Amino acid sequence: MKYTHKRGKGVSAATHSIVADYAQQCWQEIIKPEHGINVDCQQHMIDIKTKIGNGGSWGGRNMINIDVVGYESGSPYCWEYRAYQKSPLIGHFNASPEICLFALVAHEMAHYAQRRFAPQTEKYYLTHRKPHGDCFKDIYRILRVALINPHAENIGCAVKDWNPEIQEPAVIKQAAFYPEIIPVSTTSPTGVLTQRSLF
Repeated sequence: MKYTHKRGKGVSAATHSIVADYAQQCWQEIIKPEHGINVDCQQHMIDIKTKIGNGGSWGGRNMINIDVVGYESGSPYCWEYRAYQKSPLIGHFNASPEICLFALVAHEMAHYAQRRFAPQTEKYYLTHRKPHGDCFKDIYRILRVALINPHAENIGCAVKDWNPEIQEPAVIKQAAFYPEIIPVSTTSPTGVLTQRSLF
């Protein structure tokens, strides 16, 4: 695996380096033989991009693009999509800002593996196309269980059980964590939260 880097405006070199390290840790977990993902680590390159407060994060077959706005603001919450936010393995949680950022990178690295390697992997042949379907959730689960969950609290619990004063976003636009708890009917740091069809 080869890496290229693009650090966005306003992102410190230290923060970009943390994202890159998290991505490499995810990659090392993904390629373990016991996970059965068909990869050839010598023939692929991933572009690791970072930005701050500019449209959320995403991952594709050639890159991950990580918005570090939540990390830079010290947010201790990682929100996940409603369809699986109550999962005890890949649901939302609270933890240190570093672990929340790690989870965000893991989420996008799961998409990278889904788009790059899952089409050639027999067990994902029928499930890899759906953005947050069974293929994605399985790869993300691998990363969460190995790298994130041992350092997280309240995984998949109702937000009211974390803190009765917290109100989660009315709609989750991006699997991400935001710089502050967002009251219902307001906007995220990057714009109005909008719903997308997930499952």
